[in-house]
Amino acid sequence: MVKAILTIDDIASKNTPEIVDYLVEKGIKVIMFAWGENVEKYPEEAEYALKKGMIVGNYSYSHPFFSQLSFEECVNEIEKCETVLNDLYRRVGKL
Repeated sequence: MVKAILTIDDIASKNTPEIVDYLVEKGIKVIMFAWGENVEKYPEEAEYALKKGMIVGNYSYSHPFFSQLSFEECVNEIEKCETVLNDLYRRVGKL
């Protein structure tokens, strides 16, 4: 059997539950990379993904072009998203 890791970028959004339901139906567990600001905008959709067994990872807070930022700005983007994701995982009881 061939195994692969599937990643999906740019969650959460209105269609996240539909995507998650499809993946669950097919028995596919994925890593969904989230923008922090999208998790704040669509918290229920991000929670749904976690509750259904998906992994939600850090895709930065606002998904800027990192090549155009200073190192400190890059770190701030990552840390700000990590704070949002920590709150998300706590709400769902996975942290």
